[in-house]
Amino acid sequence: MGYSSSRRLVFVAVSQAALLLAPVAVSTVGAAPNAPAAIEIRVYDQAARPQAPIVVSALQQSVTRMLKREGVNVAFVDCARPASCRDVPSPETLVLRLAPGLHPVRARQCGVASIAEGRQRGVLMTIFRGCAAATMTDLRDIAKVQGGGAFALMQLTEADIVGVFVVHELIHLVLPHETHGRGLFKATLDARDWWDVASRQPDLDGRLMTRLRQALGPDSLARRASFGAGMLQATATPSTDIIEVH
Repeated sequence: MGYSSSRRLVFVAVSQAALLLAPVAVSTVGAAPNAPAAIEIRVYDQAARPQAPIVVSALQQSVTRMLKREGVNVAFVDCARPASCRDVPSPETLVLRLAPGLHPVRARQCGVASIAEGRQRGVLMTIFRGCAAATMTDLRDIAKVQGGGAFALMQLTEADIVGVFVVHELIHLVLPHETHGRGLFKATLDARDWWDVASRQPDLDGRLMTRLRQALGPDSLARRASFGAGMLQATATPSTDIIEVH
């Protein structure tokens, strides 16, 4: 279900996506509730090129486009700003670490969610910017060869691509017992998934998004009141469910 090593097959996937995504009416079935769930993500950019940091505001826009319609509001905090992250975070706060380069073992592993012992809700996600850059290069190569509607892939920015990885790993952290599913929550994204993102129609499973809203909603706060203290004693371990781009 991931990118094929054969360019020919990848191009076919893009072409099929273009046919499937003809303009259609937007369904309102299962629409998000009026009171969206909310979560804060603190961003630490560890890129080796300080002159080219990812713009957190652009990442905010990318993730908001995908999740706001699903009833989930995400607020990013740029910890590179002076005094922006000196206060003690709430137990609900997540941490995004933007690491330079590629995963040290699996070059096509773009993200990792660190889950606490006992598969408790996690806090830390790591996204490898080198993998995001390689993904952007691959997609632009596909667009140049395929032409036509595939040129939409060339409009995807680093923030758009990293945003997809953030959404994927956010689900792992908040819903640690969930197994990979469809669309953006597949273990390996393919050309159609990226076309959906470029077309502003990312595939996010409705039932999965309902569970995410419930986990982030106010009704779940009381059930997790003691989570913060216990979390400090847990050893975070990398999730075996990771996202790859082949």
